[in-house]
Amino acid sequence: MKKIPRKKLEIFYNVDSFEIKTVKDLHEKCKSIKWSRYFSEKQTFKVLAHFSNQKEIERKSPFKNSLYAAQVVKDGIADSFRDDGLGRPNVELEFPQIQVSLHLTLGAQGTLKASLSFDLCLDPLSNRNHRTKYALAPMRENLAASLVMEMFPLEKKEEWKNQTVIDSMSGGGNFILEFLMMKYDVPPSWPKLKALIEQKRNQFALFNVTTFRTKENLAVWKKITEDLYGQTRKNLPRTLDENVRAYDLDMRAIKSIRESLEGFFGATIIRVERADATKIKKMHEEETGVIFCNPPYGVRLGDEEELEKLYEEYGENLKNNFKNFTAYIFTQHAQLRKKISLRTSSRKAFYNGPLECRLLEYRLF
Repeated sequence: MKKIPRKKLEIFYNVDSFEIKTVKDLHEKCKSIKWSRYFSEKQTFKVLAHFSNQKEIERKSPFKNSLYAAQVVKDGIADSFRDDGLGRPNVELEFPQIQVSLHLTLGAQGTLKASLSFDLCLDPLSNRNHRTKYALAPMRENLAASLVMEMFPLEKKEEWKNQTVIDSMSGGGNFILEFLMMKYDVPPSWPKLKALIEQKRNQFALFNVTTFRTKENLAVWKKITEDLYGQTRKNLPRTLDENVRAYDLDMRAIKSIRESLEGFFGATIIRVERADATKIKKMHEEETGVIFCNPPYGVRLGDEEELEKLYEEYGENLKNNFKNFTAYIFTQHAQLRKKISLRTSSRKAFYNGPLECRLLEYRLF
């Protein structure tokens, strides 16, 4: 759905931006903001501080760590409420109703550029709320969404929506889930949307901020969410999608994918089977489509030899059994692509947390 982003982590509402030199500058500026316009003393809050260049800011500024900077903002907010003759709102570190974010960057001549904003999500947008107790080290949902959108451009949906798509090493299942969400126009926030409409349980933090909670805004929000809920209900598949398959050798991964599909779509809407990615084959000779693989990264001693063998055997299986498919391999190990023994048609860089990875494309003829 175009109304809800698939790749973003958070959405912020800026309260104020300014320059400071001292700790007192930050405290006084926070104190001068009328925070009671945005939330009440009965609501809980939390402050998080982010440094754009942590080492530089800690070395050149009076803020030796982000926790101290957050404490200064918190004290300034509390003093602002007191100046208005109100009580001090309680701090809640785990499940706050309001989250204030401070972002500091180094400016010219020893100044710091400060920005204060509200986090309108609290729970990051990348959390789809479908992970299960069986989930195995899954890639982040927003990374999976980025890969899906790179491989299956929305503007070409008519070309790929009926293609065969295979996730050959599914792991936590996030790639195949993101693909299915995009294929069937299901918003990533679907679990939260269902909770809001069906159980009247609001997991969206937007209206915890008073300035958004007007009669007009609430009416617009009600219409948007009800319309989106109704349209998504119509979009959900009613039968097994024979064109999409997910495989993994680990039964925990298989259980995780099945439970996630049932939780998100109401049923296991695709074929999910335990199988070795180096031995799977096409359903029939004429079948064409896309096969995806996110191999293990290998972080333990002895893993490198195992990975080399896995890449080599996987490449041989692609070459021998997936003629006329397009294969994608998402890997941290750029050097291991030589073990595939196939020529890449494209290579694109992505980051999985701090790890620089490559999405390798192979046209199999």
